[in-house]
Amino acid sequence: WILFESMTPFSVVICLCCISALCTGVHFPPQYSGLKWFTFSTTYSPEEFLGWCNFGVTNNLTLVQRGHQLGFTHLWLVENIFFERQNVTHRGKVIHPLGLRKNYTAEWNAQVPMFRKLWNEKKIMGFYIGDELVWNGLDPQSIVIATKLIRDTFPNALQAENEAVPSMKDEVDMFGRKHNFKKVSPHLDWQSIDWYHHKPNHTFVRHVRNFYDVYVYPKMWSNQSSALVPGAFGSTLGQHDCNVACYDKFSAFDAHEFYKWAMEDPRVAAIVPWHWVDLPQVNGFTVGAKHLPKTKAAWKAIGKAIVSTL
Repeated sequence: WILFESMTPFSVVICLCCISALCTGVHFPPQYSGLKWFTFSTTYSPEEFLGWCNFGVTNNLTLVQRGHQLGFTHLWLVENIFFERQNVTHRGKVIHPLGLRKNYTAEWNAQVPMFRKLWNEKKIMGFYIGDELVWNGLDPQSIVIATKLIRDTFPNALQAENEAVPSMKDEVDMFGRKHNFKKVSPHLDWQSIDWYHHKPNHTFVRHVRNFYDVYVYPKMWSNQSSALVPGAFGSTLGQHDCNVACYDKFSAFDAHEFYKWAMEDPRVAAIVPWHWVDLPQVNGFTVGAKHLPKTKAAWKAIGKAIVSTL
């Protein structure tokens, strides 16, 4: 899924969870399974989301405090604690993939006292590892290393990561490098991918669901859940002759299709539509769901239905 503050584009039967936990050595908290969680990206806004979202993703302590006062819990964004851009020569060119920071343990340990306090106060329920990490060049084993350290420190914390379609399907990154990415980290609780479309297509959600069945779920462990990241935006760029009103109509249609899928699929634990606010682009900007009346209304109704289950 998507980093709510800074980036573009997270169930199982309980007895099965327990058996799988014995196999993987991971404790999977049952409250994080089943469709119970809903929030919106890209900017976490607890006051705007009151009554129809129940968590946020941020590394902004002020937002966490504000959200907690309104009944929200949070995933703390930890990507910058563990990973950074590096200089690597690939096929005669210098590229800048993500890599594990040399001082990641010290960076993590320095933050643990604050995280422990937030955890004890129930202001956070876990950690968001990052967005499209393998696609941005990170070795999947680095995700395992980071998530294991988190799991060792907070055994019951939720951990989530979002990935791109090419890295899940073909195990490649944006630099054309192949990775050994047969399984996601066993220490994750939620895994998702982001895939959007730019013109009306009433079968699109069916294609995304098939992608999860063919490429995402086989990489996941049986004790893990998925999150869905539906597109919820419009564009002023005129792509595929679809204007903002056209986007609003098909994004609202997609919202109900994604919700139907989530209700039918016991592995789906959360829905995190992208994106809430307007986002600048090279030749214009994309319009967030906040300014798309049909899309906003659809997701508000769906969000209310989801958060009422907790």
